[in-house]
Amino acid sequence: MQLQAESHSLKGEPRISVSVPPTRSDILHARDLSEDVAIAYGFNNVPKSKPKCMAIGGRQPLNRFSDKIRAEINADGVKRNFYPGDKLPLWHDELEPHNSLLDILAAGNPDPMVQ
Repeated sequence: MQLQAESHSLKGEPRISVSVPPTRSDILHARDLSEDVAIAYGFNNVPKSKPKCMAIGGRQPLNRFSDKIRAEINADGVKRNFYPGDKLPLWHDELEPHNSLLDILAAGNPDPMVQ
């Protein structure tokens, strides 16, 4: 870690002050210091414990919806191949038929107002 640290107390609370040199641009927050300490100490050496607060985790509704859409598109046999430099199409662009009824009618009669 090689950071300058000193311990002191503030209002009876133990504190640690750390000086971060400008060469460590990866340290922006206190959690970055915690990560460095965990790496130096060893992640497997940190005792496992349950959180003291309730935390409800789960997937976001938008992610659930997009997973369902993706599954339906893939179930219909639509295959998407993306190559570097390709413009990524929107999912509904892939579902539009290329020869719709309007395209066929427009090709047969260029001026739709003329019968």
